[in-house]
Order: sequence, then C-alpha cells, then structure tokens
Amino acid sequence: MKKIFVLILIFFFLPGFLTAEIKFEVYPFRNKSSFKNRFLSTESPEIFCEQLRNEKGYTAIYRKEEGMDLTKDTPASNQPVLYKLNGSIEKCSLAGYGVITPGMGGFSHYSARVIVRIEVYSNKSRIMSLTGEGVKKDNSLGLTVFGGPGTSEEVESLVFKELQARSLRDREFRDSILGKAFSLSMDDAVKKIRQRFQVRVEVSSGTKNYFEVLDKEGDTVYINAGHLDFIKAGDQLNVYKLGRELKSPDTGKVLGNKEDYCGKVRVMLVLSDNLLKAKIIDGKAKIAKNDRVRK
Repeated sequence: MKKIFVLILIFFFLPGFLTAEIKFEVYPFRNKSSFKNRFLSTESPEIFCEQLRNEKGYTAIYRKEEGMDLTKDTPASNQPVLYKLNGSIEKCSLAGYGVITPGMGGFSHYSARVIVRIEVYSNKSRIMSLTGEGVKKDNSLGLTVFGGPGTSEEVESLVFKELQARSLRDREFRDSILGKAFSLSMDDAVKKIRQRFQVRVEVSSGTKNYFEVLDKEGDTVYINAGHLDFIKAGDQLNVYKLGRELKSPDTGKVLGNKEDYCGKVRVMLVLSDNLLKAKIIDGKAKIAKNDRVRK
C-alpha cells in the first residue's frame, strides 16, 4: 500500500506538458484565377481546414457564410475562436510546351502552378497575410479522359476545361498535375500558418508561468504577451510585486517567491504575438517595470 501511495505522488508531481490549442474560423475563399472552377471558393477552405486539423494543437472550423468582411462583421460562433481566416486563389494555371531532344525526337512537358493567399484576422483587424504555392512539373498531365493526341496547347486547353467542371475531391482532379499543384499549395499554406502560430508546449514546472511589465508611461504599460498567449483587447490582467523568498523548511532550498498584488490592467491593443499595450485601471502608483503579470 505504501509503494502504491509513493507511485501516485510521483505521478502527480512529475513535470507535465501543457499544450495550448490554437483555434481558427475559416470562411470561403475568393477565386481570382483564370481557372473558373465553381468548387474552388468553397472546397479550398474545407480542404485547408482538414489539413490544419491534422496538425496537433490546431482546431479549424469551416463557416460557409460568403462575402464576410472580417474587419466589420462578427459572425456568431459556437465556441471561442482566436482567429478568423479567409483567402483567395490568386493563380491556378497550366502550361504545356514541346521539348526537342537531338536524336530522340520531341515530347511535351507540362507545368502547373497554384498560389493561395491567406488573410488572418483578430479582433476585426488583419494581423497577417501569407501565400502558399504549389508547382508541379511532369511529362504527363495525369488525366486520361481524352481521345486522340494533339499539340501540347490543344491538350492543355482540353484538360483545363475538363478540370474546371470537377470537384477538387474527385480522383481525376487530385491525380492531375493541376490537382497535385493545388495540394502542394495547401501544404505550403498550412506549414506557414504553423510556423507563424506555433502551439506552445511548456513544462508545468521549471519555466516562467507569468508575463512581465516591460515599460510604463503614465497609466499605460507594455507587457510581453500577445496573440500566441490567447490574449485579446478588453482582457483584464493582474499585476504582482515579487515578494520575499519562500524556502523549504526541511532543506532550506528556495522554492519560489511570494507575490503581492499591486494592481490590474485592461488590454488596449495586442501589438504582436508577444507584445501588448494595456491601461492601468487599479494601482497606478504601485505598478512598475519588471512587475509580474498573470491572467
């Protein structure tokens, strides 16, 4: 029984990993390309959401409302969402050309290119823009629904026309050179979102679990917290002074410090992933640089 009790204590007091989840609400994309496929505006964000949800720590919800101005509209959501996202298909092209090899004759070569632009919003403000690009080159178009051969330009035109009528989820589209370029563009966009919005995995002991006041100007303070800490304008944060050391009565080892409440601030503007501007609403005379800040 004693051994079981000791094991339980060890389990609960071992440092654990705390994984934060980043949530996105994704809206229909605009098709600005010459590829007039009616599925692009709705299926592109759906596929983007699916790929983003495959990444640990990310939640993406697809909302079908079209024409939303995310700097003005505040669509109802069933759960808290940190970021709203829309985008556009900037380019979706297919090019073919003939290649002549001395002694071997000629053959056709094809190249597909897809560029998607992603816009990310928080608190009705656009906070970033990025592009995902996919390029696929091959001697085959990957689509064999046509009859006799033709010039590379004729075949290219037929393929482009045929694919415009297909869902992005159809196997014929996915196996085509254009479909593969589209998939690469989605992969690139998701990769860049992950790089920009990194899920924070922290050990629950041995690391800082507070923010700090970086600077103070009158009743305004700057704090090293931001978008990635799930903080938004209007949030209130508590400020503490670092107090005396607290030691273990058995070993004399310093376990930490006492914290004394000295005031409260309201977030005015989130400036970046790791910086915000706040107004002091309590304790103006007490709050100073290097004070600790907690949610």
